[in-house]
Amino acid sequence: MRARKARSLFCVVWLCFSSISSLVEAPGAPDVGTNNGGLDEAPPVLELFGHTVNSILASNMASTPRDLDVVEVFSGVASIVTAARSEGMHAEPFDKNRVLGRTNVPGQFAEDVTTEAGFLNCVRLVLRVRVGGLVTLAPECSSFVNINKAGHKRGPGNQYEGDLSKWYVLKGNAIARATAFLLTLAITRLLQAVVENPPCSCIWKFTCLAAAMGQRKMFSACVPRCAYSTAEPLG
Repeated sequence: MRARKARSLFCVVWLCFSSISSLVEAPGAPDVGTNNGGLDEAPPVLELFGHTVNSILASNMASTPRDLDVVEVFSGVASIVTAARSEGMHAEPFDKNRVLGRTNVPGQFAEDVTTEAGFLNCVRLVLRVRVGGLVTLAPECSSFVNINKAGHKRGPGNQYEGDLSKWYVLKGNAIARATAFLLTLAITRLLQAVVENPPCSCIWKFTCLAAAMGQRKMFSACVPRCAYSTAEPLG
């Protein structure tokens, strides 16, 4: 079967690798397996649905067992989860369209981070990742890329918030804020964190996400991703 070219040829990934050994080995170091991993309180970058990272870490949710190695948020066809499971890791996907009629509708199993139920379900999943585990975040890029610049109107003059009269811009902003929150939570819990979007995406300049990325030293790489696929749906 001839490989078909997918929509996106390249993406940029920003990565944060936590320094775990220094905390684990330091004399008198706190238990890094619970709550916020012995770090100082996470700065409340933003509040979503009445929650900050600090309030999540102080809640009963933070005491959940840490039984996962990998969580793939905005997982699409869950290629990262599939790869992790093939190596014997415990991995879970999270995506609004993962199970239509179940994860894309309000309720107990919601996986839409723009709703409170879906957002909190994602938070609970991230909290289950072990110290040193991986959380990947690949937010939807359609309202941030240059090809749609005339529509979304994002720029420095509006702090890359864009045209707030457009529903898809509001949706993109909500997803970016959730990404910033989840990234902050992952870093605070001493996880490896990856954010993926195209090189031209304005999301890198979106205020709260840029602030979240600035909490820890992160670096970027441009990699081929989703370039070819022989199976539907395209990755």
